[in-house]
Amino acid sequence: PGTPAPQGVQTFPGALAAGDRTLQSGEFADVYTLQFAQGQRFRVRIHADKFDAYLIVKSPSGESHDNDDESESVRDPMLELTATEAGVWQFVATSYTTGETGDYELSVETLP
Repeated sequence: PGTPAPQGVQTFPGALAAGDRTLQSGEFADVYTLQFAQGQRFRVRIHADKFDAYLIVKSPSGESHDNDDESESVRDPMLELTATEAGVWQFVATSYTTGETGDYELSVETLP
């Protein structure tokens, strides 16, 4: 089960590297889980300097949301969502291109 989502910001430092789990399309990926109540709002972002980060968020029932870049000028992926259902949500830190590696920081912020 996922960790209950804290109030404020929780950060997860990590690194994509050879030997990590891979997506079906071949990119390395790390998965984090947090538990949310239905209706709880959150913002999730990945910052990486050495590769083009890509973010995937999955609801408990498997609905998927993804983002490559917050905007044309901000390359960090970001999603702001409202939990459509209670339960364990998955946050997948990965790369836009197969084979990319490097350090990153994933942050999840609960919103009012």
